[in-house]
Amino acid sequence: NHNMQVCSTWGNFHFSTFDGQFFQLPYTCNYILTTLCDSTKTDFNIQMRRQYINNLPTIRSFTIKIDGVVVNECCTLVIGYGAIHFCIVCKLYESSVCCITPAQVEIPTKYRNQTCGLCGDFNGVKDNEFIENGDFDFFHPSQNYLCEQLLSDPAFSNCHRLLSIEAFVEACVRDVCQCNSSQALCLCDTISEFSRQCAHAGGKPQNWRTNYLCGKECPFNLEHKECGSPCKDTCSNQEGSLVCNEHCSDGCFCPAGTVFNDIEENGCIPVNKCPCIHNGRIYQPGESYNRTCQKCVCSEGRWSCVNLDCPGTCSIQGGSHITTYDGKAYNFHGNCYYVLSKVTIPTFVKLCNIITNFIISETSVSISKYLMVYGHM
Repeated sequence: NHNMQVCSTWGNFHFSTFDGQFFQLPYTCNYILTTLCDSTKTDFNIQMRRQYINNLPTIRSFTIKIDGVVVNECCTLVIGYGAIHFCIVCKLYESSVCCITPAQVEIPTKYRNQTCGLCGDFNGVKDNEFIENGDFDFFHPSQNYLCEQLLSDPAFSNCHRLLSIEAFVEACVRDVCQCNSSQALCLCDTISEFSRQCAHAGGKPQNWRTNYLCGKECPFNLEHKECGSPCKDTCSNQEGSLVCNEHCSDGCFCPAGTVFNDIEENGCIPVNKCPCIHNGRIYQPGESYNRTCQKCVCSEGRWSCVNLDCPGTCSIQGGSHITTYDGKAYNFHGNCYYVLSKVTIPTFVKLCNIITNFIISETSVSISKYLMVYGHM
């Protein structure tokens, strides 16, 4: 349950502190989301700024400093597949931060009661945030019923034991009251945030979207889910979701019984149609290639190789330089008759005995004669 260590901002200037206090700050200034109150410490400093695009507020910039150094390349996590839905999540661990948008910041509990900024003081007490700056009162009862109905949808039945809907209802009401476009569109950000925070708290929100309310489109044949594994199964990694320790997230996912074709990047397919790759070349199911004493066939995205019968060669060079069937090279000096090769299994046909006589002189070793005897057992 990560619920009480996540701060987030979304939609129409909404904010939720680490301690769960909701408020709205409808300005486009540069704000510090969170940093340590002790100015001598530089563990982290996370700032953000919004802007208006087509009269809608969007996040303009996100600046992250770790140990006083600006992190220029945040690791961008795509929820699901493709670039349809991004969610900026900043997870601050011992020495790293990971960012993705709507922005969420998650920090370890060791920083409790040490933070300053719009994310609050992280002291576990919800009602004492920003007391010195006045009280936040965003209650608009005229729109309450609509927002309560949406947030009480059966799709969120698994969430209500984990999260109170009151603060989200207030944020939703504010969205409706300030809406300058379709009311259904204005509701989406807060309902979506409730679903995401439910997943952070360990819940499993179900699909609540419709074609008329906050619908999502996905590329290829992927489908949108409110709670899917962020560790995707692909042709190259078919068991990724089985070893995933992350909580579920919303985004675009492959339908049941399929995996994402990450080799050809063309959508979701059954495992038995997964291609394989070898030395940069793509092979379709059933296609094969040969290598030394092996034939490898592409099957379900993996190579299935079988051993082939291969001829063996034993050679003698210069009279004393011998290379075995298995490729081992060695020198042998002697002036006798030697068996170079014979069949030792009685049930096999004896192809031949090769008997060699070496002659050793003062300057060289040579083969004086050899005898090949053919026969069978």
